[in-house]
Amino acid sequence: MGRRCPSNHAFGQLSSYLCCRQSMRQCCRPTSRAKIFAPRRWLSSAAGHYDNRVAVIGAGITGLSAAYHLSQNKSTHVTLYEKSPRLGGWLQSETIEVLGGKVVFEYGPRTIRVSPWETVPTLSLINDLNIGSDKVQIKKTSPIARNRYIYYPDRLIRIPGSLADPIGRTIWGAMLRDISYDLFHSRRVRDSDFDESVASFVSRRVGQAAADNIVSAAMHGIYAGDIDQLSARALLAPIWELQFQGRGGLLWEHFHRRIQGKRFYLHDVRQYVSLASPDKGPNQISMYAAEASYFSILMMKHGMGQITSALESSLRSAHNVTICTGVQIEQISMPRNKNGMNVKLAGSTTSQFDNVISSTPSSALAKQLRSGTTTPTLTTKSIIQTLEANNSAVSVMVVNLFYKSPELVPVKGFGYLIPRSIPFGQNPERALGVIFGNGFPEQDTVYGTKLTVMLGGHWWNGWDEADFPDELSGIEMAKTLLQRHLGIIEEPLVAKARLQRDAIPQYTVGHVTRMQDLVKGLTQEFYGKLNVAGAWYSGVGINDCTRAGYMAASTILDGSNHISPLVYRYLHNDGEMGTYVGRA
Repeated sequence: MGRRCPSNHAFGQLSSYLCCRQSMRQCCRPTSRAKIFAPRRWLSSAAGHYDNRVAVIGAGITGLSAAYHLSQNKSTHVTLYEKSPRLGGWLQSETIEVLGGKVVFEYGPRTIRVSPWETVPTLSLINDLNIGSDKVQIKKTSPIARNRYIYYPDRLIRIPGSLADPIGRTIWGAMLRDISYDLFHSRRVRDSDFDESVASFVSRRVGQAAADNIVSAAMHGIYAGDIDQLSARALLAPIWELQFQGRGGLLWEHFHRRIQGKRFYLHDVRQYVSLASPDKGPNQISMYAAEASYFSILMMKHGMGQITSALESSLRSAHNVTICTGVQIEQISMPRNKNGMNVKLAGSTTSQFDNVISSTPSSALAKQLRSGTTTPTLTTKSIIQTLEANNSAVSVMVVNLFYKSPELVPVKGFGYLIPRSIPFGQNPERALGVIFGNGFPEQDTVYGTKLTVMLGGHWWNGWDEADFPDELSGIEMAKTLLQRHLGIIEEPLVAKARLQRDAIPQYTVGHVTRMQDLVKGLTQEFYGKLNVAGAWYSGVGINDCTRAGYMAASTILDGSNHISPLVYRYLHNDGEMGTYVGRA
């Protein structure tokens, strides 16, 4: 038992990924202290003896994923630290009994966006945990996948719309403006430090209307963020990279490449495939990618929390895992002999590890490093300053409602998002969007209408604790919004709300440069023995986090632990974050 704490052609049949492996080694080698990608050591160990001792700090989906992959190597001992009494982070699901049946309420991520290669880490993890039979996969042809709406200016409009509606006219106008932009401007030369806000980039290329009415809504749905603050370089990488690669409209070039069968892949996605292929096997990886190509949305029968629950169960049954909940990390430091890392709990003794993986907020790690260093070097000071600058996050209230009547929503689809251009009178609740929960009989056994309203996000930035609504107030706000937007006056049978404080990290302008500085600093100062992973650094989606967890573990098991997984995204070819890859 786990110990308790004492205190399409698949990238040319995968060959294009594997052939880039050697070049990735060369461009990403920060030091020659260890052999890169040495063979894994899948060894059994005598009781109490381990070749590696690793601390994983934070037990959200990233930390759990990293700990799970490490635990599969029986010569590695894993200590998992979590400050709260429960594991799982923001993946929180609740099964509600109503009308003699059950419905699932989600208070964090409720779906996984499926893309052939980005989803491979998650599909692989689900299969390894033996919960694959509980997957709920929504085909691309389903109305739930095809129909997405924006509330503008006072009604629901399906995206992409038509010339008969204002959203459709905005989209076509944006395409024409984007094409004409390059007729009067020279091609931009890549500047490794250049960045701008999503609002600035989109307005410059395709117009203010597109930014205010379409892109702001999309960013509300993904990041609950303010496009005046979010980084275009970090969040719009497929379009951002095209401005350095030739003339012509960026949107046209992007869609033209998609028609040609090319897709944009971040470099760390490509590197994951290279790392995972010796472990899972190229055929298995290709199988998962092929499976993902048929679907648009992935859910779990018992909610997304089923993934973290399965991870927790696996870790608690492992003999080489110690789980510590309700603990506060006070200090993280490297001993003078540079041999490993020290982790000190508040009010407890110091434990030594070979490696530490931190998936906690950047500000928490900064505090732990500052406390653990009496005479910090210039590099350590720079690391701490970078972590402290990477501290923006938004709070979201998630309100779930279930109604007895089954046809309360006038349209079929995934839901609708609310752009920032909607006047206060149409959205005084400061809602971000509404998700339609109907159409999942594999998940809900009662026929009715299930809706989820997301409130707050960047609209609540700067609020004091007393300003946030309580659960009853949040439910009333959601009901009022649904009556105004959808005409729903029926009282819900069940309504529950949770305020998720600082739940979604915000990649603000300059994020890529900060990450580049952070990776260089961690490599120089800690020789890769301290690594960071997760939503605060390289993507807030479940796919991003499962990939980050796997890669953080894999670099340790492969003997290439002096290479941070973030290298592959942020330090490739002078800051190029990805590339378009098509059929061989």
